[in-house]
Amino acid sequence: MLSLSSVPAVSDDLDLTELSLDELAEIEVTSVSKKGERLWQTAAAAHVITQDDIRRSGHTSIPELLRTVPGMHVAQIDANSYAVSARGFNGRFATKMLVMVDGLSVYSPFFSGVFWEEINLSLDTIERIEVIRGPGATVWGANAVNGVVNIITKHAEDSHRARIETGAGNDKIGFGSLGFGSELLSNTYYRIDMNGQLHDSFNSPLQAGYNDEWGFANGSFRLDRTHSASNSLMMTGGYSRSSFHRNLQAIESLTPPYTFAPQFESYANTAYLLGRWDHTSSTTSDFSVNASIRNHETEEIWTKIKTTQTDLEFRHRFAGGDRHEIVYGVGARFIDVSASPSFTFSLDRNDETVETFSAFVQDEIQFHERFGITVGTKLEHNSFTDFEWQPSFRFAWTPTEKQVYWGAVSRAVRTPSRVENSGNMAVGVIPADSFGPGQPTTLYVWEGQESFESEDLLAYELGTRHRLGDWLSLDAAAYYNVYENLGSLEFMDPEVTQAAAETYVRLPLAQVNGNAGTSLGFEIAADAHLHRSWRVRAGYTFTELNLDFEFSGGDGLGNASGGTPTHTGFVQSMVTLPKQWTADWTLRYVDRLNLNNPDPSKDGVASYVELNAVVTHRFNSWLSMMIGGNNLLNEHHEEFYPEFFGGPSLTEIGRSGYVGARLTF
Repeated sequence: MLSLSSVPAVSDDLDLTELSLDELAEIEVTSVSKKGERLWQTAAAAHVITQDDIRRSGHTSIPELLRTVPGMHVAQIDANSYAVSARGFNGRFATKMLVMVDGLSVYSPFFSGVFWEEINLSLDTIERIEVIRGPGATVWGANAVNGVVNIITKHAEDSHRARIETGAGNDKIGFGSLGFGSELLSNTYYRIDMNGQLHDSFNSPLQAGYNDEWGFANGSFRLDRTHSASNSLMMTGGYSRSSFHRNLQAIESLTPPYTFAPQFESYANTAYLLGRWDHTSSTTSDFSVNASIRNHETEEIWTKIKTTQTDLEFRHRFAGGDRHEIVYGVGARFIDVSASPSFTFSLDRNDETVETFSAFVQDEIQFHERFGITVGTKLEHNSFTDFEWQPSFRFAWTPTEKQVYWGAVSRAVRTPSRVENSGNMAVGVIPADSFGPGQPTTLYVWEGQESFESEDLLAYELGTRHRLGDWLSLDAAAYYNVYENLGSLEFMDPEVTQAAAETYVRLPLAQVNGNAGTSLGFEIAADAHLHRSWRVRAGYTFTELNLDFEFSGGDGLGNASGGTPTHTGFVQSMVTLPKQWTADWTLRYVDRLNLNNPDPSKDGVASYVELNAVVTHRFNSWLSMMIGGNNLLNEHHEEFYPEFFGGPSLTEIGRSGYVGARLTF
């Protein structure tokens, strides 16, 4: 887990409302092809959330920041969990999006997906967040199917001042962070951060005494050394502990009441260490070596899960003549997973190491100064599905400096999680005699299968960017995705089983590749500089998902068929006022969701419109204060329902406010 201060940072960075569109177009991204390139010219649906965007948005977490990225779907499930995805398939376990921090994957190999409540970086340490909608598997490998989010932290040299942040609100009972950095030795800089938060519980109209409060404490460091003009070293690491009050319904036994008490406290601990060596031979050649280890432990009422992930990677970029720029790399990943068995959950093969070996190559060919193509592929061999290949073809045409047209055809795969491969989970009970005398108790058991294969995507994308004068830029992308071998559940033959003195019927629900489907959509974004002190951003997303269910169990663990809104949109205003004041707000719309509502009187999740706002004032060079509010238009609204182990809970997201202060010295 990596940890985040919940108050928008007020920094001394240059205000991007004062930058021209030409200057904004020069922002660099590295997540598309593992090399630096201009955001404006990249042949992908790319978006960058800058430090200034973070500071001015009024948002207080990584998922909230992603709400203003076209093509992203973000919904808060309860006080301590989110559903986040790109281009559909949203859910608590949104399996088709890869998330990284400084290139370190925080995608869970146990469940598949991302636990967003455990990505809590101090906002002030983030340099930018690169978001790629669409496949990124050619360079990043499996699970970069519908999108890639890469959170990139600042160089330690950029954190040479000490800071203290603190605040409170009606949802966030208390939050604070402390950070400081300096030059340790000649050309060697360090940064140390500590932060924590305590979040109050949300309300559930269907469950008396509902409690989903949570909190975390975190410590982290970063060390950067420039050894010479050609060599630099980076090391970062940290430890975090979080506690969550859960409201889950899990099967505990074959006797009444069958389930655990609906409320309990769970814990998550994470320790990580990442090192990187960068070497530059010339302007046309460089390489990097990365090594990392991440240990994650989760203690739930039904099991204790331990995951250790070790990664090694080498990447090299060089020019192949006048027209070719080639990037290639090799990597290895080792994942050790264990889970304590219980009546609720077990693994068929505990303490197993899952290995993945990979290699990729990508060639950018410039046929003309205004037209080029990029071709490449990623080759992987893993312990579950053996060999996978993930090629792509991209082109970019820039007829003028203010116009870009691009397109791509890509293949990507989502490999099985540890649970999907060999997990067993009790998910339901039908009491004895429910349908007549003599009927034994029936236990529904979700079963992972070694035969479960990777899910496949073939994606077609087109996009364009335009700068209209010196005040308006437009960015549009459209896609058509074809999915094969999607996960689903199939009812297997019932088994009569003896447990202690009781005979019961065990009804397996097998994880199989029984679904297929398509999705299509488009995303439009506008960035208008109406005045040197007033910037307005707006975006609209259309998503249509069509799935075919071959087997009787539906679409498996997720809400793929109903958890994605058809229409979403936002407008964001950022105004710089005289005398060091800023006033910013974000208005957003989310269409209805076709989910099974725990409240039988309601049909799905209703559409909603909400407003976030924040006002800041910098008193002098060392003191700033802010006041903000979230979800200001409605007293409360619903956004999502837990799709697995959810129980009867229905959480309402309420109106909230906070105040905060920041000291720098």
